[in-house]
Amino acid sequence: MAGFDKNRFQSYYVSDMKKVNSTMVARQAGVAQSTVSLVVNNRPGVSEYTRRRVLETARRLGYILSPGSGALLLGVIVSGYRAMNSYMAMTITAVKEEIHRRNYRLEMFDSSDVELINDRVVAGAISLSNDPELHSRWKELRNVPLVRFVYKSSHSDNIYSVYSDYQADLRLVFRYLHRMGHRRIGLYLERTPAQEQLMLDHTGEEFRNLLEADGVAGAAKLVSYAGTGTMAERLRGLLAAGSTALVVIPGDAALQVQRELGRFNLRIPEDISLISREYSNVSEYMSPPTTTLLPDYPTMAGHAVDMIEMLLRRERPPRRHCLSRPIADPVFGSQPESRGRKLRTGPGRWRTAGRGCGGRTNYSG
Repeated sequence: MAGFDKNRFQSYYVSDMKKVNSTMVARQAGVAQSTVSLVVNNRPGVSEYTRRRVLETARRLGYILSPGSGALLLGVIVSGYRAMNSYMAMTITAVKEEIHRRNYRLEMFDSSDVELINDRVVAGAISLSNDPELHSRWKELRNVPLVRFVYKSSHSDNIYSVYSDYQADLRLVFRYLHRMGHRRIGLYLERTPAQEQLMLDHTGEEFRNLLEADGVAGAAKLVSYAGTGTMAERLRGLLAAGSTALVVIPGDAALQVQRELGRFNLRIPEDISLISREYSNVSEYMSPPTTTLLPDYPTMAGHAVDMIEMLLRRERPPRRHCLSRPIADPVFGSQPESRGRKLRTGPGRWRTAGRGCGGRTNYSG
């Protein structure tokens, strides 16, 4: 993409659909048209008060904040350094590469400082943050479209969502482990039930449903949420419930789980199978290499930017669609063996990508 095409992205009044231009913004803001140009192009010579008034007026009228260079500035919202994990690192990389591929620019914001967007020429934003307070903070920025990864949307606040087909991901994992002879499969999840209710990815709930559909008794004991004890205590609970295989989310927790299982004198894959998610370029070097399910974050990033473009064109984004159906695509590592059965089938990472679910892409509204 060669940059921002002003002929494709037109600004309108929401009420009467008249095209908005910089002259209208200047008149409403009570400034000269040249001042609007200075603000939109991030030039000096404008007071902070005037800059903010111009930006607020432009957003209220629906004027697209596109510099003369045509390079839209998109905000990327992340959580603080304490929340950085494999998911955050991989999604940041995917979004950064997609924005640069389209010749747009990006600026990163901490979720606790999103009000800074008021002072920047940001046309739209993508949130990778798990901050539950972000929705309430965005009410003051509702004229800026926001697309959140995984978390629920709020159209009245101009918040939309994109997420992967976690149900298909889990079905892929279950089919694979069933072939290895496993039925009592445990889930170690680094999120609380309350956090999961704010998300579109209900992995814990769907995991339990799949176990129950398989006729596994005591399925609830095979799902371990954060906040229910130390790692050692939670793993003991999963083992006491009869787990012969563990699925660990997020992927970086698998490093600690692997170490803790070693303290229990359990060998991977001889004594127990272990599957993690989204720790690319790390899990293949673990000892032993860990089978990993890698969601297609580049595709999610592409759809997130697509949604912002649609919103800037005043088009209604699709509501619920299926982003991608996982397909088995072995990449590296050693597959887990069935406990006591010494089954080994070759390479061990899957990439969830490609074939759309029903030919659609997965957005949420």
